[in-house]
Amino acid sequence: MKKKLITIKNYLDYVCDGKFIVTSDMIITPGAKDKIRAANLETIYEKEKCCVAHENKNEGTCKKNGCEGNRNEIKSNEELEKKIIEILLKKFNITDVERVKVILQKVKESIK
Repeated sequence: MKKKLITIKNYLDYVCDGKFIVTSDMIITPGAKDKIRAANLETIYEKEKCCVAHENKNEGTCKKNGCEGNRNEIKSNEELEKKIIEILLKKFNITDVERVKVILQKVKESIK
């Protein structure tokens, strides 16, 4: 079985709904582990990807293995925070933890 090397450059490819999905075919570098911890992402251990839709980054609802996860649905403040962190990391490549915290705080203040 071919292993996937997860690094600081590609770990965001495996983030879905604020969760980092770990499968048995992954090798995660220490740097990637640090970034995952710094982003406060929940780590989920699976035998395989939650679903192909998540793996291919398609929109829609996952129904595999009872996941019922929707890539666009935000259910709580905690999920909102994780989604904002995910966007800052993926879309804007902001990796500085303190900067992420400041932006997150300003977004919370503007929403209230």
